[in-house]
Amino acid sequence: MERGIQGRYVTISTVSEKAMAFVPSPLPPQPPIDWTLELHSKFDEALLHRHYEPRDRAT
Repeated sequence: MERGIQGRYVTISTVSEKAMAFVPSPLPPQPPIDWTLELHSKFDEALLHRHYEPRDRAT
């Protein structure tokens, strides 16, 4: 799925130093996410792995 640029850069300054800051696009994304069964399953699997913390059995 092609979404293009998901935000923009703006110039900011503090005192006398300038910098670039990335400002993300507002949510929800356009086009909206197409939650197919396959995508939803992958999302759920990733979420489960994120919370899994294996324990060191040697101690």
